[in-house]
Amino acid sequence: MAGVCRRPYPRRCESSKIRRLAVTASLLLQHRRSFLYAGAAVCPLFAWAVFTLMSPVARTEDTAVFAFAVIYFLLVHIRSPRIGHWLPKELAVGVLFAAATAVPAWSRSSWNARFSLIPLVVLFAILCWLNCVAIEVWEQRYSQQRELVHTSTHWAGWNFSLLTQATAALAFILALLSFHHPVAVCCLYLASGMAALLLQWLTRHRAELTTMQFRIAVDAALLTPVLFLAWIR
Repeated sequence: MAGVCRRPYPRRCESSKIRRLAVTASLLLQHRRSFLYAGAAVCPLFAWAVFTLMSPVARTEDTAVFAFAVIYFLLVHIRSPRIGHWLPKELAVGVLFAAATAVPAWSRSSWNARFSLIPLVVLFAILCWLNCVAIEVWEQRYSQQRELVHTSTHWAGWNFSLLTQATAALAFILALLSFHHPVAVCCLYLASGMAALLLQWLTRHRAELTTMQFRIAVDAALLTPVLFLAWIR
């Protein structure tokens, strides 16, 4: 919610849609106390679920991920925005999202199985980073704040096709090399390669999409593991 309220919206030809987004952000700011109170009201329920239903290992690892996210948020928004110069938000979001997604499987695995998950988590973090880069670069084309884009994000935007192709190739190679692992691992590598190719295809056709459509499409590209649910159970 805070990110929506603080983030500048891209200026595009669909001005009516941008106005609706601006109205939404204005409403969030106007009623932010109500949202905070509502969030505070449900916090005890979430706390009860965390301390009674979640395994101790998963709770510890999720706490570490959450602590890193909070520290990064505080450093960026309270202490010094310059923190983004050495840790761009696209990379931070990619790593945090991949880590939080991996915690359930990571906490239930043995130490030997955890090593086999490391390449998958790294690959998914790269995909999440590319996802954020695609959105950021596309929106900054219509923004007056281009100087705020991190150098690494600019570089990734210029070399996006090469990066997605390299990520897809890496994923497919790892899928071929994972024949001695459970079939679910191979399926996840294949899904990662498909997601990378989808991101490349979407960025090539982004001029045909509105801002919201592009955002939804690049996020949906990360849902390719759904195609392999029959083998990932």
